[in-house]
Amino acid sequence: MTKYLLYLLLSLVSLNLFGSSGVLVVDSTQLNHSIFFIGDMGEAPLVDANMQMLKNQLNCSGEKGTLVVLGNSISKDNFKDDTDEEFDDTDLNQFLSFVKDFKGEVIFMPGDKEWTLSPKSGWESLKNFENYVEDFLDRGDVFLPSEGCPGPIEIELSKDIVLLIVDSQWWLHLGEKPEEECEFESTADFLIQLSDVFKRNENKKLVLASHHPLYSGGNHAGFFPFPGPVELYRKFIGTSQDFASPYYKQMRHMAKKMIGKSPHLISVSAHDNSLQFKQVGDVFQVVSGSGSQADYVNEKKMDCALSEIGFSKLNFYADGSVFLEFWTVGKEGEQKPRLAFKKFLYKHQAISNDEIDKRHDQIDYSDSTITIAASQVYHTDSKLKLKLLGNNYRKEWGTPINVPVFDIGKEKGGLKILKRGGGQQTRSLRLEAKDGRQYVLRSVEKYTEKAIPESLQKTFAAQIVQDGISESYPYAALAIPKMAKAAGVYHTHPKIVYVPDDPRFGIYQEGFKNELFLFEERPSGDWSESELFGGTKNILSTDKLLKKRYKNSKLVIDEEAVLRARIFDLFLNDWDRHDDQWRWASFEKGDKIIARPIPRDRDQVFFYSDGKIPWLMRRKWLIPKFQVFDSIVENVSGLGFNSRYFDRSFLSSRTKEDWVRMAYDLKDRLNDKVIEAAVSDLPSEVFAISGNDLILKLKARREQLAQMAETFYAFLAKEVDVVGTNEDELYRVKWNDNGGLNVKVNSLSKKGKKGKLIFTRTFLPEETREVRLFGLKGKDEFDIRGIAPKSGVKLNLIGGKGKDRFVIENTRRNKVSIYDKVKTDLINASSFKNKTSNNSQLNVYNRKAFKYDILSPIINANFVSDDGLILGAGFNYTSQAFNKDPFASQHKFLVNYAFRYPSFEIKYEGEINSIFRNIDFVGTVDYNSPNFQGYYYGLGNKSENPQSDDKRYNSIRFEKVLINPQVRLKFNSHHQIKMGLFFEQSRLQETDNRFVTDFSNSLNDLDPIEDFSTRKYYGVNINYIWDSRNSTVLPSRGIYWQLGYQAFKGLERYDRDFNRYSSDLRMFFSFSPLARTVLAVRVGGAYNSDGYSVFQANKLGLKSNLRGFPLDRFAGDGIVYQNTDVRFRLSKFKSYLLAGEFGLLAFNDIGRVWLSGEHSDTLHHGYGGGLWLSPFKLMILTVSYSCSKEDKIFSLDFKYMF
Repeated sequence: MTKYLLYLLLSLVSLNLFGSSGVLVVDSTQLNHSIFFIGDMGEAPLVDANMQMLKNQLNCSGEKGTLVVLGNSISKDNFKDDTDEEFDDTDLNQFLSFVKDFKGEVIFMPGDKEWTLSPKSGWESLKNFENYVEDFLDRGDVFLPSEGCPGPIEIELSKDIVLLIVDSQWWLHLGEKPEEECEFESTADFLIQLSDVFKRNENKKLVLASHHPLYSGGNHAGFFPFPGPVELYRKFIGTSQDFASPYYKQMRHMAKKMIGKSPHLISVSAHDNSLQFKQVGDVFQVVSGSGSQADYVNEKKMDCALSEIGFSKLNFYADGSVFLEFWTVGKEGEQKPRLAFKKFLYKHQAISNDEIDKRHDQIDYSDSTITIAASQVYHTDSKLKLKLLGNNYRKEWGTPINVPVFDIGKEKGGLKILKRGGGQQTRSLRLEAKDGRQYVLRSVEKYTEKAIPESLQKTFAAQIVQDGISESYPYAALAIPKMAKAAGVYHTHPKIVYVPDDPRFGIYQEGFKNELFLFEERPSGDWSESELFGGTKNILSTDKLLKKRYKNSKLVIDEEAVLRARIFDLFLNDWDRHDDQWRWASFEKGDKIIARPIPRDRDQVFFYSDGKIPWLMRRKWLIPKFQVFDSIVENVSGLGFNSRYFDRSFLSSRTKEDWVRMAYDLKDRLNDKVIEAAVSDLPSEVFAISGNDLILKLKARREQLAQMAETFYAFLAKEVDVVGTNEDELYRVKWNDNGGLNVKVNSLSKKGKKGKLIFTRTFLPEETREVRLFGLKGKDEFDIRGIAPKSGVKLNLIGGKGKDRFVIENTRRNKVSIYDKVKTDLINASSFKNKTSNNSQLNVYNRKAFKYDILSPIINANFVSDDGLILGAGFNYTSQAFNKDPFASQHKFLVNYAFRYPSFEIKYEGEINSIFRNIDFVGTVDYNSPNFQGYYYGLGNKSENPQSDDKRYNSIRFEKVLINPQVRLKFNSHHQIKMGLFFEQSRLQETDNRFVTDFSNSLNDLDPIEDFSTRKYYGVNINYIWDSRNSTVLPSRGIYWQLGYQAFKGLERYDRDFNRYSSDLRMFFSFSPLARTVLAVRVGGAYNSDGYSVFQANKLGLKSNLRGFPLDRFAGDGIVYQNTDVRFRLSKFKSYLLAGEFGLLAFNDIGRVWLSGEHSDTLHHGYGGGLWLSPFKLMILTVSYSCSKEDKIFSLDFKYMF
């Protein structure tokens, strides 16, 4: 009773304050629902008065209330590491405690701080925070959207109030983000779904909640109490979290464009630490970000702006009216609870759709059929196209078949559309029958525009991708059910239907009409009264299954069922089996939950092409997953590319014997009768084309099934992850006499007693080279015994969260490595490699860490006006290893050949990451053949060019070898230091009728013995690099700065010691993510101390730092230069053969040389302009005309100068 009296009192106060000012007065007893919004509570310690005021109002609202926490709920980056010690946030825990028992709904949302703004650990930090909040509250899924997905999440608070949750930081985050974990993983899919939500709810009261506002008068919009450098920077350049950020600009532009079509939308955000309100047309923007701190806000930019700590509240009344309230405790230090602002927003009553539905009752397609082809776009009479792209299944796609017309009102007793489905190439709808079971409609035709980059759309490349759909069999799913049933694999019962132009599809009518669709059951919810999916009562996604699997050992994966399904996939050549292509049927059995896999979306079964381009594409170093369905399997392991994470998560306990045994079992089950009957379920019209061929290939593959299974097993067995749970476990490892490694994992009771067996397998050294045991959370014990042979399996122990204990006896030190926190309990430390560290990234389980080793070719081509055509070829080999990111090692080898003046160059670049903790090895080897060409005009800032029309006169020939091994220390993704030793040997050729042999004066004495002899040097070099560019090919924002030092020590008689110092600073400015104009500024210089030889002088000239002058035009002790580019994009272009961008280039360069003994104040000036072209945004081609007092030069380059 007390809470209702308190609520009535608050309402009377508000009426007294605002009733006389013209605000609509309503009956507070008819309050239907209240939504409370509070954000940015991690900015400062929580204010008790604010928390108490919120708690009182939440208690008053009860079940009619919803609390939305708008992000930035943490005070620091304390969720990067999934450890107990780091999760000590008193304010957060206090807040969680008092909302835990709130009777209404509680929703936590992510802000930028939950993502930590870190490219590497941001997503992991977000998931850690989500788990912490949900574990603490124990109210189910309260953190939305979950797992770092963008949303939108649609929550129906009442029949006419819909709350829409969006993770806006997902849009701004440039680091690692979820992929197939999310239903809508691309921006395009997200925007389509958001548009659908707006359309579906246009007759309702829609509230959009996101962390980042579209309108604000706060700091992130560039407003501060006093003008100055900070305000200018935040307003016009900004951080990634400011309105000025290109990506924030893009997000605001897209969001404004979309929400402008939604009447009466209320958009609520936080981000700026204030309370704000602004009405723009029919859209209401609310900022509620002063949960713990209040910052300056420009009152002139908003309809209401309060720099006070508090929260906002939306009240929805029975008569359809909506009110906004700001409740505050005043400015910091005041702590005076009050209703500071109240505003009537609008009044709207939902209109019933019953009358609309009745108009469609007479539509009836239940007995109708139609004859139609799946698609005619793949037909071609071009022999060249058929040779290059293949015959594929063009006839099957283009042959008309007779199918039933889909009647949404009659099918399964009548279906309602829930939402549009995700997917890059398929148009799909999720449907629900009256009994609650769900079904799906998926287009047979595929639409590839969303599957390729925008720059490639409507081009020859896009045509190849779209034509590649003809490699898929359009009706393959129809042949699966009978074979799957015989194999003992769960399956759906698909059928092909024709969807007419049916008004009952409502807002989806335009995108889903007049074509063929596949209609089948959707594995979701309760199928206990059906024979499908084992009659399960509960079906899980892979993502939700893994969360339960890691939580404790109660959930058990039926790996025999997984193995059966995966070998069946190999039989069918179904290469597209990533995580989202599976659902899981769960069954309670005693104290366990057994989970069995349900394969879905069989679009790539029977995939085939005989074209030359597809043949090239499926090479191991390109896209090996595109293996074709044939009697002979070319690359079995390639079929596992899309399933690379799935297989390593759910098949770790299966041995070679298990694989072979299962293969023979399936061989017996899939007899001729089963195969023939299954393929006969294809439409008779297309069976006549290829049915018998499919049957023959299936029979041939069945005979090879054991061999295929054994090969695929060998590929998976090389490295194996054994993953525990978040509870306590005992990991027992013992090396056998034959070199085998026996691993057993048992649960542990709270008293430390060994419990049930969770995992067991013996690894053989001829099959497995590395095993990794992951403890996850809990107090885990690792007991390692036996003597490992030299050729035995390598063992990595990763303790994870919790206080773990490692006991190792009698093993070889180089075979066992321990990754855990520094203070971990280690027994017998001399028996293993101690790799404990406070770097949390080395002590976590990354399910998606696996990467393929790749060997790929390199082709190089260049044309330089003075040197002519240069062609090159080589290879790039990248290898992977545990805890080595982004790779373990990379080796590039390239040979270039110059045709005009025959010479060659051999280049090697090597990189080995983490040779010791965060120290890497990098190295280069360059060799230039004796005829390699350069240029020399003498030394000094006043050197002359006496024969400017004859470039050969100033050319020089030399042979050179450079060997430069270095170590690299990375501080973060932007900063690094490289240091190492080098050896350099060179010899300048003495050529007649050349400037280098003819010219001599007091500044440029060239001794024929000293300068034309072999020169040898060794030394040290140190480089600091700061690189924050957003692209190395087309940079539009960021900084690149390299500071260098080299110490040269001579080895021969004439070689003198000297030092070189250098700096190269490049800055790139733009003001949108799709930058139209980029200002690029470069400032640099270098200086040699006395003692260098001619070819070691610092140089200015074309291609490097001074356009308008010839190559290496000026040389001396020291140089300084400044380059300015304005790069303006004229247009994007798309043609059948090419796509990209082109624009104008204007530049201005200045520079000069210093030489000991010379007196000169001349600044050399070059300027010019040109055009640039960027095909597919993968490279740059520039054509420029540069001028100076000395020369006018036309250049064609395959890069910007900087």
